Amino acid sequence: VATRGNARAVIALSCLLCDPDELGPTNVRVIAMRSLTKVAEKDDESVMNALCARLLDKNLYVRVAAADALVALTSVGNENLIAAVAQHLSHQCPDVQHLTVRILSQIAMQGDRTLVLQLSKLPVQKDQLARRAAAEVMPAMSNMVDPNRIVGLLLLMLEDSSMHVKLAAAEAILHMECAQPDVRLAAEEVTVRS
Repeated sequence: VATRGNARAVIALSCLLCDPDELGPTNVRVIAMRSLTKVAEKDDESVMNALCARLLDKNLYVRVAAADALVALTSVGNENLIAAVAQHLSHQCPDVQHLTVRILSQIAMQGDRTLVLQLSKLPVQKDQLARRAAAEVMPAMSNMVDPNRIVGLLLLMLEDSSMHVKLAAAEAILHMECAQPDVRLAAEEVTVRS
């Protein structure tokens, strides 16, 4: 067994993250990630980048193992990783969104400015499906970012050109307890118009 920080072991295990093995929870990529948590140093940027890439793997077991490894190997408040992971908040795959929220809830500090900045970019993405996905996931972020900021971003999304995005934002607002009555009314109007 290699010791923590063993560069050769980290490189060898990182190479295995691209192995084509498609078996379930025992596939090579999953085992390599579990092993990396034992030998890689915390916040090793090359390891973080490799693990972030696996968040988009087609295999669910690999995505979950990547999330677990990222949480295990990241210091709370690591701005580079928060920014990299937050990009997946608007991913079209609900599993990726869920894992992203889970990771961020464990590594982002309350009110983290990097996370707030990344969230503020979500309503202006070019891709309609990405904006819709972002609206759907935003309420889950309200335990890390001021819920009123989340409501404000969702309120902006009520003006989106896409009815699908408007509806997703309206439904999200209606699920947030902190939304003021006038904001709730605007959200209800969108749902009625659809």
